[in-house]
Amino acid sequence: MPASLGWLYRYDGEQLVDFSDVVDFAAVRALCRDREGNIWIGTANRLVRYDSGDFAQFDQRHGLPGDTIEQLAEDRAGNLWISTDGGLVRYDGQEFTTFTTADGLPRDQILGLLVDRDGDLWISTAGDGLVRYDGQEFTTFTTADGLSHNKTGGLFEDRNGILWIGTDGGGISRYDGQHFSRLTTADGLPSNSIGRIVEDARGHIWFTAWRSGINRYDGVKVETFTPEDGLVHNSAERLVVDRQGNLWIGTTNGLSRYDGSGFSSFTTDDGLVHNLIRALM
Repeated sequence: MPASLGWLYRYDGEQLVDFSDVVDFAAVRALCRDREGNIWIGTANRLVRYDSGDFAQFDQRHGLPGDTIEQLAEDRAGNLWISTDGGLVRYDGQEFTTFTTADGLPRDQILGLLVDRDGDLWISTAGDGLVRYDGQEFTTFTTADGLSHNKTGGLFEDRNGILWIGTDGGGISRYDGQHFSRLTTADGLPSNSIGRIVEDARGHIWFTAWRSGINRYDGVKVETFTPEDGLVHNSAERLVVDRQGNLWIGTTNGLSRYDGSGFSSFTTDDGLVHNLIRALM
């Protein structure tokens, strides 16, 4: 399911279906499907839940500390975690609980979220390093602990339990639970500004890099794919792997799908209302 500036679509395997006219979406930023099948939509001015055709909308009037939603993640207990411009929020299905610097966060404005296999919540920030919440307390990791850069973004846990952290200036950091290692331009990255990270069925790591298309790391070398290879645009913003193993890439100028052998793309010519893709699920 891709989302662009103010539109939300569902791809049914043949075509893009737009159902944004059901509710007035503003710049969709995050998508998350919970264990009950509800789709949560984070936007620039509210949180929306889609359940079997019905939309419910939440904002500061319902207990959110800020209306701009950056990322969403569900934990093992079924709680929805929400990163906002006013703090970290946990929604238990009944009420919103907010965590801020008063609770141990290094800053109230946070970015990425990831729940790992142990149930810990990982949080990326815009300059204060990487944060782990174990259900009791927040622990912050910075360059002093081996993190390659304190501006952190995309988070991903691979099949071996290694945490991959995209940074803005330090390439990729990897954390094995004890130590940090890194991949940078010295190791073949096209840029040290890394965004989203995912893993395909073969165990290859894919990531976006600043104006450098999408990149695949097989454990030895990095291979870069650009419009010359069929990617719709060089500025990739979002990545997701579907159940069939296809890699979907949201860019600033359309949507691409990579099936392992080649790219197919979707733009306004194919039914998108806008070519800037801000979220994928």
